[in-house]
Amino acid sequence: MDEYINAGFIGIGRNERRFLEIWGTIIECFEHSGLVADATHGPGAMAISHRWSMTDQAALNLTVMATQNPISVISGDGMDFQRQGYVMSHAAGRRKPWEPGCIRRALKGMPPNKADHNWLSFLDGPAQPYAPGELRKVKLAYRIASCTGRFYRNENWSYYPPS
Repeated sequence: MDEYINAGFIGIGRNERRFLEIWGTIIECFEHSGLVADATHGPGAMAISHRWSMTDQAALNLTVMATQNPISVISGDGMDFQRQGYVMSHAAGRRKPWEPGCIRRALKGMPPNKADHNWLSFLDGPAQPYAPGELRKVKLAYRIASCTGRFYRNENWSYYPPS
């Protein structure tokens, strides 16, 4: 393996289920070893200064090294960080599109960005994370946040996610 792979941007075919199982097992080993309190980066996760603070990425890289699965690494231009070409929007940074508070963020001058809009466009797809009523609420909140953002923006805000 020639480079460190980001775990926040990954696609795996259905026939690669074993890869996911191995990745999950390695993450669980991190948890049981005391290197991390849980597999998330939320409350209870280790301090970012710890060398194993991104256990999902460390586990992914170990899985890639331990398996024979073919991989295709995509750089930032494939993650929707620039104005041209992308494979999939990568919601980089601490704030994620699926976290509540888009109206509050818009009122602080940070309306939905391109990754938010792309995430929103796929909510009607085959994997539906929300019940129909909840989905309507999420879409309404994003419409309000987008409208707010047309009139009010923080000078450091960018439509493109941070790279």
